[in-house]
Amino acid sequence: AGLQESYRHMKISIEGIQDNVTWVANRELFSSIVTNLLENAVKYSSTQVRVRCEKEATQLNLFVDDNGPGIDAAQRDQVFEPFFRGDGKERVQSESHGLGLAIVKACVESIRGTITLGTSELGGLSVNVTLPQAV
Repeated sequence: AGLQESYRHMKISIEGIQDNVTWVANRELFSSIVTNLLENAVKYSSTQVRVRCEKEATQLNLFVDDNGPGIDAAQRDQVFEPFFRGDGKERVQSESHGLGLAIVKACVESIRGTITLGTSELGGLSVNVTLPQAV
Protein backbone atom coordinates (compact mmCIF):
# COMPACT_ATOMS: atom_id res chain seq x y z
CA ALA A 1 0.00 0.00 0.00
CA GLY A 2 2.83 2.39 0.78
CA LEU A 3 4.45 1.84 -2.59
CA GLN A 4 1.14 2.33 -4.39
CA GLU A 5 0.71 5.66 -2.61
CA SER A 6 4.26 6.75 -3.51
CA TYR A 7 4.01 5.70 -7.14
CA ARG A 8 0.57 6.85 -8.26
CA HIS A 9 1.49 6.48 -11.96
CA MET A 10 2.23 2.78 -11.42
CA LYS A 11 -0.28 -0.06 -11.37
CA ILE A 12 0.79 -2.45 -8.60
CA SER A 13 -1.26 -5.64 -8.30
CA ILE A 14 -0.97 -8.27 -5.58
CA GLU A 15 -2.28 -11.78 -6.23
CA GLY A 16 -2.50 -15.02 -4.31
CA ILE A 17 -2.38 -13.66 -0.78
CA GLN A 18 -5.20 -14.81 1.44
CA ASP A 19 -6.07 -13.10 4.71
CA ASN A 20 -5.35 -16.09 6.94
CA VAL A 21 -2.02 -17.31 5.56
CA THR A 22 0.63 -17.88 8.19
CA TRP A 23 4.28 -18.16 7.23
CA VAL A 24 7.15 -18.58 9.66
CA ALA A 25 10.20 -16.59 8.54
CA ASN A 26 12.85 -14.22 9.77
CA ARG A 27 10.93 -10.94 9.70
CA GLU A 28 13.92 -8.69 8.89
CA LEU A 29 15.20 -10.90 6.07
CA PHE A 30 11.74 -11.39 4.58
CA SER A 31 11.03 -7.66 4.77
CA SER A 32 14.36 -6.85 3.10
CA ILE A 33 13.64 -9.34 0.29
CA VAL A 34 10.15 -8.00 -0.43
CA THR A 35 11.06 -4.32 -0.05
CA ASN A 36 14.09 -4.52 -2.34
CA LEU A 37 12.23 -6.52 -4.99
CA LEU A 38 9.28 -4.13 -5.01
CA GLU A 39 11.43 -1.00 -5.05
CA ASN A 40 13.53 -2.45 -7.86
CA ALA A 41 10.47 -3.41 -9.90
CA VAL A 42 8.83 -0.01 -9.42
CA LYS A 43 12.06 1.80 -10.27
CA TYR A 44 12.60 -0.03 -13.55
CA SER A 45 9.02 -0.64 -14.63
CA SER A 46 7.28 1.69 -17.01
CA THR A 47 3.73 1.37 -15.63
CA GLN A 48 2.99 -2.04 -14.13
CA VAL A 49 4.23 -4.33 -11.34
CA ARG A 50 2.63 -7.62 -10.33
CA VAL A 51 3.38 -9.48 -7.10
CA ARG A 52 2.14 -13.03 -6.71
CA CYS A 53 2.52 -15.48 -3.83
CA GLU A 54 1.96 -19.22 -3.83
CA LYS A 55 2.12 -21.14 -0.57
CA GLU A 56 2.96 -24.82 -0.73
CA ALA A 57 3.31 -27.27 2.17
CA THR A 58 6.98 -26.52 2.86
CA GLN A 59 7.77 -23.42 0.84
CA LEU A 60 6.58 -20.02 -0.25
CA ASN A 61 7.01 -18.87 -3.85
CA LEU A 62 7.14 -15.13 -4.42
CA PHE A 63 6.99 -13.76 -7.97
CA VAL A 64 7.60 -10.12 -8.86
CA ASP A 65 7.02 -9.16 -12.49
CA ASP A 66 7.26 -5.80 -14.22
CA ASN A 67 6.90 -4.31 -17.68
CA GLY A 68 10.23 -2.49 -17.69
CA PRO A 69 13.20 -3.10 -19.97
CA GLY A 70 14.14 -6.42 -18.35
CA ILE A 71 17.67 -7.78 -18.07
CA ASP A 72 19.47 -9.52 -20.92
CA ALA A 73 19.93 -13.23 -20.21
CA ALA A 74 23.71 -12.82 -20.57
CA GLN A 75 23.79 -10.33 -17.66
CA ARG A 76 21.39 -12.05 -15.26
CA ASP A 77 24.13 -13.59 -13.10
CA GLN A 78 26.03 -10.30 -12.96
CA VAL A 79 23.12 -8.31 -11.51
CA PHE A 80 23.59 -10.17 -8.22
CA GLU A 81 27.09 -8.66 -7.87
CA PRO A 82 27.18 -5.59 -5.63
CA PHE A 83 27.31 -2.27 -7.52
CA PHE A 84 26.70 -3.88 -10.94
CA ARG A 85 24.55 -1.79 -13.24
CA GLY A 86 23.94 -3.03 -16.75
CA ASP A 87 24.86 -1.16 -19.90
CA GLY A 88 22.21 -1.09 -22.61
CA LYS A 89 18.46 -1.41 -22.36
CA GLU A 90 18.27 -2.39 -18.71
CA ARG A 91 20.09 0.75 -17.57
CA VAL A 92 17.54 3.29 -16.46
CA GLN A 93 18.32 6.74 -15.14
CA SER A 94 17.75 6.40 -11.44
CA GLU A 95 19.35 6.78 -8.06
CA SER A 96 20.35 3.11 -8.14
CA HIS A 97 23.62 1.96 -6.65
CA GLY A 98 23.34 -1.61 -7.94
CA LEU A 99 22.74 -3.16 -4.52
CA GLY A 100 19.08 -4.25 -4.52
CA LEU A 101 19.36 -7.67 -6.14
CA ALA A 102 22.68 -8.38 -4.39
CA ILE A 103 20.95 -7.76 -1.04
CA VAL A 104 17.98 -9.90 -2.04
CA LYS A 105 20.18 -12.80 -3.10
CA ALA A 106 22.21 -12.66 0.14
CA CYS A 107 19.02 -12.64 2.23
CA VAL A 108 17.42 -15.46 0.22
CA GLU A 109 20.50 -17.67 0.40
CA SER A 110 20.95 -17.02 4.12
CA ILE A 111 17.61 -18.74 4.74
CA ARG A 112 18.32 -21.56 2.23
CA GLY A 113 16.04 -20.17 -0.46
CA THR A 114 16.58 -19.70 -4.18
CA ILE A 115 16.20 -16.78 -6.56
CA THR A 116 15.90 -16.95 -10.34
CA LEU A 117 15.44 -14.29 -12.99
CA GLY A 118 13.53 -14.58 -16.23
CA THR A 119 11.45 -12.68 -18.71
CA SER A 120 8.06 -11.57 -17.44
CA GLU A 121 4.90 -12.10 -19.44
CA LEU A 122 4.42 -8.37 -18.81
CA GLY A 123 7.52 -7.79 -20.95
CA GLY A 124 10.12 -6.92 -18.32
CA LEU A 125 11.88 -8.84 -15.58
CA SER A 126 10.41 -11.74 -13.66
CA VAL A 127 11.94 -12.58 -10.28
CA ASN A 128 11.04 -15.85 -8.57
CA VAL A 129 12.04 -16.32 -4.93
CA THR A 130 11.42 -19.65 -3.23
CA LEU A 131 11.67 -19.70 0.56
CA PRO A 132 11.50 -22.77 2.77
CA GLN A 133 9.25 -22.79 5.84
CA ALA A 134 11.30 -21.82 8.88
CA VAL A 135 11.25 -24.28 11.76
